[in-house]
Amino acid sequence: WFKEQTLIKVGSVIFFFGAVWFVSYAIEQQWISPLTRITLGLLLALAIYTVGYWRAQIDVKQYQVLSVLGTAVFLGTVVASQFAFMVSVVAPSLAFGLMLCSIGYTLVVAIKTKAQWLAIAAAVAGLFLPFMVKTIDPSALQLLFYLLLLSAGLLGVVFFTAWRQVSLVLLVGTALHLQAVAQSSLITDAVLWVFVVAFSALFFAGTVVSLARSKQPEFVDV
Repeated sequence: WFKEQTLIKVGSVIFFFGAVWFVSYAIEQQWISPLTRITLGLLLALAIYTVGYWRAQIDVKQYQVLSVLGTAVFLGTVVASQFAFMVSVVAPSLAFGLMLCSIGYTLVVAIKTKAQWLAIAAAVAGLFLPFMVKTIDPSALQLLFYLLLLSAGLLGVVFFTAWRQVSLVLLVGTALHLQAVAQSSLITDAVLWVFVVAFSALFFAGTVVSLARSKQPEFVDV
């Protein structure tokens, strides 16, 4: 009905810009506190998730798109709670956990709908997640442990789906992180070497298992 009714399209656009103007005006007048803004943003993301879940049985594509939109709103809101104000509205540890849950939900939707592109989006968001939280003293060791757990979890999905592109995204993202850590001198060479070996073994195992399951090599396996 939305595709066929021009008036609905026009009305939706007008309503959207009106809502944006009202929210901006309310913020300027200090009618909405920072905590309320963040809460409303999270509620909006959950509402989008709910609508997407409701549409899952009717149109899978809408389920996927609304899930991505909900995750984008969720992550954007939590990032705003960290950097948009003088003081973080949400504690960094809680913000990290909330965003991780949102990315996890996106990955679940990807598995349910068999959408590799959605899993790739979840992997990219997971790689950028450490930079979305305001930390006073970031730990390189914690970052590497997180990347190792993230890669292990997503490669576990690859084991069952043979989504090689997800492995490639993780491999490139992890390599960039390792290079940045090595150049920053935040960790000793010996510890970094251990993580490089661990990541290499993990990705090698992921590729071998994917090949064994599909029995058909692909160019990305190189």
